[in-house]
Amino acid sequence: MPVSIIGFPLGLAVAGSLPIWKTGHIASDPAIDFDGKPAFLIDATTRGGMSGSPVVLKAHGGYRTSDGRRPMRDITKFLGIYSGRIHRDSEVGIVWKPHVIKEILSAGTS
Repeated sequence: MPVSIIGFPLGLAVAGSLPIWKTGHIASDPAIDFDGKPAFLIDATTRGGMSGSPVVLKAHGGYRTSDGRRPMRDITKFLGIYSGRIHRDSEVGIVWKPHVIKEILSAGTS
């Protein structure tokens, strides 16, 4: 399933300050922790400057109802934070799950 990594590869930006949307694909089941960590893998061509980038699933689709209508539905779901590739020669990277980010932020306010 395709995902978007929203960041600043090699420090690049659009119009001086807007992030670049890179596309990748889910490489491991997000429901299963990778290597005992609350993370999953994506396959994406990323570069330095992408660590800390949000990873989102953005889908658009429709379906046919029994009365013949075709309602459209847009979905945007935050999947986690990208932290870099598992190896410098690999296109496979780690995404930390949302609950990890929430725990880190909660710990900072305690």
